[in-house]
Amino acid sequence: MSTCNPSLIPADPGVVLKRNPSEGGTDAPYRQAIGSVMYLAVATRPDLAFSVSQLSQHLEHPSEVHWQAVKRVFRYLRGSMDTGITFSDQRGSVNQLVAYSDADYASDEDRKSISGVVVILNGGPVSWMSRKQTIVADSTTYAEYVAAYMATKEIIWIRGLLADLGAVQRQPTIVHMDNAAAEHLVRNPVHHRRTKHIDVKFHYTRDAYQRGEIDINHVGTTEQLADMFTKPLSRDKFANNLKLLNLHSV
Repeated sequence: MSTCNPSLIPADPGVVLKRNPSEGGTDAPYRQAIGSVMYLAVATRPDLAFSVSQLSQHLEHPSEVHWQAVKRVFRYLRGSMDTGITFSDQRGSVNQLVAYSDADYASDEDRKSISGVVVILNGGPVSWMSRKQTIVADSTTYAEYVAAYMATKEIIWIRGLLADLGAVQRQPTIVHMDNAAAEHLVRNPVHHRRTKHIDVKFHYTRDAYQRGEIDINHVGTTEQLADMFTKPLSRDKFANNLKLLNLHSV
């Protein structure tokens, strides 16, 4: 792929990756290709997380459409080989965690939503995920609440790690969300017919809020850093998200 034409984005917003209905598929080295970029997506390139997560769901019987999407990722890498995470103290106190959580409601074929989470330390991402939810959420509120739960679990683990390293988090970690109803669920321990079916484990976020380990802040969609982990973005939106995440040429 060293001679391929570079792409500005790793995934085409106009392409929906669906399961291959037949047992036949491409003879291309699909698994090897995904494996070769998996480490990057997990360790140093959060901008690949969504694409790799989606493509990894089609390891069995990938079609030519899936293979073209893989090649799109490599074309993006060709044009961004020097992109990396940079850190600064421009977003607040030194060593103070902040997090963003988001969800794309019922976007998968099986109507499960996609959670996106990114945790920031000293201006740069230190943890991120793009993951299909294990349940079918029946509303955007539920999907966003599940995403907040996933963010909270990651936050609690990182807070403990930082404490072991001597960087104790003395303030609640701010979780930035863009769904007011889900934020209300975190802050208010009430049960009514629209939320009584929510699995108990997802209320872990509410418990962490009450213990003072996290706090909730509302952000607009354009300021939601977890957006790129939930769906493919247009060129302009993707470039803006890269800038907000401090992903630059290094």
